[in-house]
Amino acid sequence: TLTKEQLGVVHGLSIQHPVRWSNLRSTTHNLKDFDQETSTTTSNLAYFSTMGSITSTSTISSHQSTRLILIVIHGSARNADDYLCSASVLPHLSQHEYDPNSILVLSPWFLAPTDTTNTTLSFPNNALKWNDVGPIAHTFRYGANDSFFNKISSYRAMDEMVETIMRNKDERFPLLERIVVVGHSAGGQFVQRWALTSSSNVWGDDLETHLQQQQQQRELDGLRQNENRHKNAVQLRAIVANPRSFAYLDARRFLNGTYQLP
Repeated sequence: TLTKEQLGVVHGLSIQHPVRWSNLRSTTHNLKDFDQETSTTTSNLAYFSTMGSITSTSTISSHQSTRLILIVIHGSARNADDYLCSASVLPHLSQHEYDPNSILVLSPWFLAPTDTTNTTLSFPNNALKWNDVGPIAHTFRYGANDSFFNKISSYRAMDEMVETIMRNKDERFPLLERIVVVGHSAGGQFVQRWALTSSSNVWGDDLETHLQQQQQQRELDGLRQNENRHKNAVQLRAIVANPRSFAYLDARRFLNGTYQLP
């Protein structure tokens, strides 16, 4: 059962981006977040969490035993709170190597402009929002830029969340072994396209580390393989569930029963 704090608090992941001061003054953006030296400001990706903020110093102690971080991406209904509820139940229903108390569930909320009205929830300052009606519905799934500054794509926001986790691993998540990003429906479309197009170094580092571990494991006996496997590395995995469409992986298309170049 999730607490009122887990479901009633919308956290914010800070993302810096450049902006012109002249443009900023004519908006409702929080001016105190503007850095005049670097000409940057800060916006926030909204998200729910089963263990509080992933950046606040007050939650560092509660994250020390985290071994798995599950990031769930909502569908076109943008019901991130429902996805948090569903994902937080799964560890208690299935048998696997992780204790439910060692699993942190995060549910990013790719807000539409209307989501912050007619609600009792409080949102972080300068919460990022994405156009949900055009030119194609639910633009967040295609990596569109935010609707306010047109600077931050939904894919970059996802990169920032994973990079923040990895950057703070030693201090905040010393036991972390795996990050799993899973999306359903429109969220599934988001996860596949994000994983395909992301240029974040967390993917490259993960692959390089994985290959190094494979070589090391060949030199170890079975017992030592078990003990040392993923001792320091963090696996990053993307799971795509029930998308309406997939992005093609290359120039081939399905024609006359086979994949071929048109």
